[in-house]
Parts: sequence; C-alpha cells; structure tokens
Amino acid sequence: MRLPITIYLIISALLPFGAAAQQNVGQTNQSVESPTVNPGNTVTFRLESPKAKSVKVIGDWSEDASGKAMTKDRNGVWSFTTDTLPSELYTYRYVVDGMTIIDPANPFTKRDVGSVFSMFYIGDGPADYYQVRDVPHGTLRQEMVSLKCPRS
Repeated sequence: MRLPITIYLIISALLPFGAAAQQNVGQTNQSVESPTVNPGNTVTFRLESPKAKSVKVIGDWSEDASGKAMTKDRNGVWSFTTDTLPSELYTYRYVVDGMTIIDPANPFTKRDVGSVFSMFYIGDGPADYYQVRDVPHGTLRQEMVSLKCPRS
C-alpha cells in the first residue's frame, strides 16, 4: 500500500515543472521589426531566417491563398512589401520551407479555433475601432441600502 502513495507523491511533486514549460509567443530574439506599416499604407514583412530556402507570407489582405514569395537579402532577412492596403485589422502567417509559423517578431496574435495568426492594423479608418482609447468610462459606485422586509 505504501508504493502507490509514494508514486502519487512523486508525480504530484513533478507536475508543476511541466506547467513551467510554456513560453510567451512575443518573447523573441529577432533583430528585425515586422510588420512595418509604411507611409502610403503599404506594409513590409521581415523574417530573419538565414538557413531557409524559401519563405512566403500568407495574409487575409491578399486574394492569393498560396502566399506571396519573400526575397532574401545578404544578411539572411526575408522581406515582402504589399501594395497599398485600406484601413483594417489583418492577419497573416509565414510559410518557411513548407512549415507554417507566426511572425516571431510580432507579439500580437489572434487565435481562430485551432489556428494562430499574427496580426496588424492600418489606421485612419475602420481599424481605429480596434484601438485602445482613453475614453470616459463612467463612475462605479456602491451604495448600502437597508430594507425592511414584511414578516410572513
């Protein structure tokens, strides 16, 4: 009878270590900024991946569901710049050598059932509704009221 209790205690002591293995998606060592919303509402995506053979960016801003090919510079940074985009909240992902990933340089993500996407917005229009703004929120007040209940 002692053996099951000992095993139970060992398993209970080791469980917290498994929970500590989670990482924050936004904590990366990327030396590039991505995405960058440029003047004129074009967007430049960058991904540092010097050993990759091919990289595409797939986003809901494009009608091409297979993605847009990115070009690699001599430092191993892949990049792609969109055409002018209207104000909106957009999602995207990268395909690196056939494997789909989110943008490691962008901490802003959106989960859609079983998929995770990186996201960005272009302001000065409908996307402004997604922004946090300093607006009046009213006053919260607690009042104590004593009520007399009729006896039944």
